[in-house]
Amino acid sequence: MYHGEAEPTVGIYGLEGSKPGAAAASVYLSHKVIRPTKSGYGRIIGKALFNCKKLYARLLCMASPEDRFTIVPVPRLPAEISGSDVEQQIQFIRDRIDKASNDELLGDKEALHLLSEIGPDQNIITYAFNFKHPDGSLNTDLNLANRLNRAIYDKLSIDPGEDIYGYKLIVSTTKFDAAHYGEAFIEHYKQRLLGVSGATGSSITVFRSTVLEPWLTETSKGSFLDVLEHEFRQAVSDFLLLCEETQGVGKEGVSFIHS
Repeated sequence: MYHGEAEPTVGIYGLEGSKPGAAAASVYLSHKVIRPTKSGYGRIIGKALFNCKKLYARLLCMASPEDRFTIVPVPRLPAEISGSDVEQQIQFIRDRIDKASNDELLGDKEALHLLSEIGPDQNIITYAFNFKHPDGSLNTDLNLANRLNRAIYDKLSIDPGEDIYGYKLIVSTTKFDAAHYGEAFIEHYKQRLLGVSGATGSSITVFRSTVLEPWLTETSKGSFLDVLEHEFRQAVSDFLLLCEETQGVGKEGVSFIHS
């Protein structure tokens, strides 16, 4: 390109003149250290996908029958799709995948095969919480389920000016609505989340987590999934306790928990 009498610079000779050479040099160095091959970046990406499926298993198995909450990941189980025994498959995942160490799991061909079939196809997982009433029945009001998920997000998200290092878990949220995802998807996920069909509402508040950490389940202190579970449990428990202490009446004057 013609630059007239301009002084020679890197930008004159580069194909893209607005950037210095540092970016290209850093990419070159990264590819020399971690090769763009199956055993280089491929292994890192593979571990991240593996950990995303482990996170899916933990979310799926986190809530016990005694807990006051449930978690419903968006990806369905193979048993849900085929119409076979869902509870039996969840128990298998709890015993042979979620509770197993990575070494145990990698040595279990049956569990490893199921792991490859469950969870998202990428490293992004979407899920939502619902709560149970004091009598153990599942909430069937989408508005109240959305309110619970927004309250969890408020507790596990950062406001401007706050210290990011004071948080062990930070989540992001989005909404599913019929206009973008279609009535069939919304109605089906509402039924899975609320346990009933025909519930009113066309917008569902959900969480989304992207797993980029290849060592998520293999830290020096054990699996970080235990930390994530503890923070989620604490956030749900704090909110349900607050609702009970205020006799179940939220800020908008609507009963959250029916006694």
